[in-house]
Amino acid sequence: MAELTQPMTQSQFLQLQDELDQRLLACAMGQETDDTDLRIAELHSLLDDAPWTLVPGEGCILKTQWDALFAASAAK
Repeated sequence: MAELTQPMTQSQFLQLQDELDQRLLACAMGQETDDTDLRIAELHSLLDDAPWTLVPGEGCILKTQWDALFAASAAK
């Protein structure tokens, strides 16, 4: 599995998310290839380890920003 040596940029995160979405769509359409499962697992791992997250209504934000938003919302 590829390891990132520098922090992932938002652009890189969105590119990986787009690739994951496309591969999942291909699976749903029955268009898997031999490496589909392995690549999907790799993409999930990379996205889980990224400092970014997708939040409905907020878009692509740093996980630390999401933690702060969630904490503020829970404190109300």
